[in-house]
Amino acid sequence: MHNNSDIAGTRAKESKITRFDIRRGHFSLWVGQNEPRKEFDFVSGTLKGITLRRKEAISGEMIFMDFLFEKGETRFKVSAIASSSVAAELVSKLANIREITSELRIDVWAKENFTNCTVRENGEALPFRTLPKTVRKQNGFNTVVDSTERDEAVLKMVDELNLRLGFVQANTSGRSCMG
Repeated sequence: MHNNSDIAGTRAKESKITRFDIRRGHFSLWVGQNEPRKEFDFVSGTLKGITLRRKEAISGEMIFMDFLFEKGETRFKVSAIASSSVAAELVSKLANIREITSELRIDVWAKENFTNCTVRENGEALPFRTLPKTVRKQNGFNTVVDSTERDEAVLKMVDELNLRLGFVQANTSGRSCMG
């Protein structure tokens, strides 16, 4: 009988990072096909970095902002549409972290069809850093929301945070088309 370990083996399974989507005032976790999503009110961990991710959708390409966290040996990410108000609010509060190694707790909830969040560092709520307002513009018979100035300010804060965290984003090609 041969020892096959020199010609065959098994690949070590990569630990998949758990992704929580921010949806309708909850952290939503996809469980599986034909299973209801699990919903949570808060997550806690140490922020490791923020990245942008592109995804093809029926309506075109979408860009998501992924907030990468660790808690002990567990890695997870919180995902939101990059140009959404909840992503902007989250970044504007994370920008005020005093100690980058602090454990953070993020609570989300919905109020009047808007998702809001609170970020706590060592139990203390972090303030909101002021951002440029979105602008409503008339385009023919349609009113559109222009968030270009806010998105640029959010990206600047993301860059500052990633620099403080020592996080290098592998692919920044999604940065120029958030809105």
